[in-house]
Amino acid sequence: MRAFPSLDLDENPLCFSNFYARFDLGGELANGSVERITQSSNRAVQLWQDVFTSSSELTLLIDDWDTSGRELWPSDPPNFLYSLIDDSLVHKSSNHSIDRGEFAHERRFIRCPPTAIDYELMLRSIANREQGMTPRINQTVYCIDLTNQIAFYMYDDRGCLLYFGDQQRCQSIYELRTTWIISGAKPG
Repeated sequence: MRAFPSLDLDENPLCFSNFYARFDLGGELANGSVERITQSSNRAVQLWQDVFTSSSELTLLIDDWDTSGRELWPSDPPNFLYSLIDDSLVHKSSNHSIDRGEFAHERRFIRCPPTAIDYELMLRSIANREQGMTPRINQTVYCIDLTNQIAFYMYDDRGCLLYFGDQQRCQSIYELRTTWIISGAKPG
């Protein structure tokens, strides 16, 4: 991906850039609590809204682990993530198999506007995954705005990573959400 020249698609998890911020979503709230899931989801939604606009063009990079049949927390309901994406708004879609033995999975690329995704329910479903709540999705989802050089990755109820193509793009999010930041390549 030209917007992130150092990206190695063979890494797991993916690291898009040296300019990033890692955000605390769940805080000190108790694991398994509705309060933790609510806070995690609300913070993730706010970060999403901070970096993406309705005019953004997103590429979703989805590692679909549900194809193995050995998931600790399989998606529930099955294929739930894909029901959150409006196919009529998808501009392009492709997929291929990644064969890494025990870690084999499908990798999908979906290009669409943010309006094609029920991102609030998607983010809540990511937060639900390790807490054993439903709905939940087992896929790893990276939301990438190539034009603005931003990559968004919520890994679970604990946190979210935002990657930026350059140091300047990182500065405003640091100023806006500084109390949620755990670590990152602090700009300036």
